[in-house]
Amino acid sequence: MLVTIFNILGLSQCLFLILFFIVEQRQRRTVFVLLAIMMLVWASIFTTNVLVSADNALSLPWLLFQSVLQFAIAPLIYFLACVLTQPEFKIRRAHVWHLLVVVLLAIPVEKWLYVAAWNLHSLIYQIAIFRVIRTVNQDTTPVASQVWIKYIAYGYSAIWLVINLMTLSSLFLEDSRSLMWNSISCLLVVHVYVISFLVMKFPLARRQVSEAVKAFRRSRIDDEEIERFKQLLEHGMRELTWYRNPQLTLPMLAEQMAIPSHHLSSLINHVYQRNFSQFVMQFRLEHVKKSLLDESLNWMTIDAHAAEAGFKSPASFYRVFKQQTGMTPTQYREQDLESSANARFAVTQP
Repeated sequence: MLVTIFNILGLSQCLFLILFFIVEQRQRRTVFVLLAIMMLVWASIFTTNVLVSADNALSLPWLLFQSVLQFAIAPLIYFLACVLTQPEFKIRRAHVWHLLVVVLLAIPVEKWLYVAAWNLHSLIYQIAIFRVIRTVNQDTTPVASQVWIKYIAYGYSAIWLVINLMTLSSLFLEDSRSLMWNSISCLLVVHVYVISFLVMKFPLARRQVSEAVKAFRRSRIDDEEIERFKQLLEHGMRELTWYRNPQLTLPMLAEQMAIPSHHLSSLINHVYQRNFSQFVMQFRLEHVKKSLLDESLNWMTIDAHAAEAGFKSPASFYRVFKQQTGMTPTQYREQDLESSANARFAVTQP
């Protein structure tokens, strides 16, 4: 009876969150649509548990529907991780194959094969999800987005682990099926209420910005605000080294600064007399030039210096470096070594 109450509480909370995400989807559509679908998956599981506890027979279409949803949850969380941590990420037609795999895996087969397929499918996506989390740039990704994806990913992994532990225990304990589903139901309820906590504590629809940025957004862009923006931007580039993110784009930087992209582009053009690419490239080049002359970093290859500064391609780095300095990185380093040697020789002369 107590577990049934837990399932009803979880189901009602899922329905509330689905309604909330549908209403809020106007602000961050992709994120909230994915969250609403995820809550639909959990709601279907709670519904099944309630029906089973009431001794109601489950129809074949419903079982097939739930199978598809259970296989869909891992790709959903993967897409959610990408959308939350990579502002430039868009779900495109090429991603449809994820759904095709879900449908194929949900075809009724032997129970052991179904469990094995679900485990392998979930494990692959969990590896992909945690790879996305590991590569998150903490300086450019909003705190709320980082917290959300970590809680959701860890929660799903905990559920996956409990399911496997309970499945193994069923091999040694008789009549452990009810214990397994009761444990999973309780863990799912906790997971859903943790998401409800995130909705209140770390709202995704509202960005947390500094007072300087808030003042900038409230006022017109005059000379004083341009100077304030310039200081804020240079602090991010010089002190927080945003340029070292190889995936950095104008929309991503604009989101971090909490201003429209066209305002950011216009201000960079007027203040620095460069476009966005040239502006970021200059910081990356200065970083490489400085690191090339650092004797403590002589063990690094030139390609490693370029990657550390945020260059995606070694070829583009060499081309830009030659255009800006008139020499290759190797020649630049050797020229400095030669200058240093001449200076030391001059000092030792009587």
